[in-house]
Amino acid sequence: MVTSMAKPKNIARGDMYYVNREPEAPKGHEQRPGRPAIIVSDFHAGGDNTCMVVYLTTNRDRRDPDNVHVEINSAPKPSIALCNQIKTIDVKCLDRYCGHLTSREMAAVNAAMARALSLLLAGPAPQPTAEIKRLKKQLAETERQAESWRKMALHLTERSA
Repeated sequence: MVTSMAKPKNIARGDMYYVNREPEAPKGHEQRPGRPAIIVSDFHAGGDNTCMVVYLTTNRDRRDPDNVHVEINSAPKPSIALCNQIKTIDVKCLDRYCGHLTSREMAAVNAAMARALSLLLAGPAPQPTAEIKRLKKQLAETERQAESWRKMALHLTERSA
């Protein structure tokens, strides 16, 4: 069993710590303490002494229909980050430090949490290229028809004069 310790110093987003306990017993499919977790919130000294974490599991057979699990190879063992289970814990529950995510892994965790929370990521939204091509084609056809109608109206105007 992992032992308790004083509040870790210099907690940073992307750090991995073993979580040794939680205030409440996990329910249902919640992850149990005694496993590593990724710090996913910014931690500011003098704050409320809580942080948000995403637990890791070594069970690589987890179903992920929503694409919210991320492979983490910089953990003590190759693991899966369960980004659909974001949890707030007291920093006193953090035990020993066990690594830090790579920048690529952190970006993947950020994207997976955004999907899990149905948030839009910063930056331009991806454009549906097939729809844009269809609309451009429709616009060109409408412009051709409008030009044809203008010519016909001009011809009829000249004829009646």
